[in-house]
Amino acid sequence: VLIKPNLIKPVSYTSGTITNPNVVKAIAELCKSAGAKEITIADGAAVGYRASEAFKTCGYEEIAQDGNYKLLDFADDNY
Repeated sequence: VLIKPNLIKPVSYTSGTITNPNVVKAIAELCKSAGAKEITIADGAAVGYRASEAFKTCGYEEIAQDGNYKLLDFADDNY
């Protein structure tokens, strides 16, 4: 399963600019409980930003680590 949030840039979700990481966590947990074997959270940030940096700043790294989910930056990783 690939979950694609909206991570425009590395800012707090309270700014309304990015997808709330708690929503993505809930979706990932639902997928896992439905039998998903592998869950990837992936995005490509806006020009001048990196999704990999947004993953750190926005709390997605912690969610991925806790749930054993993969993070993928469309600009950096092979897919």
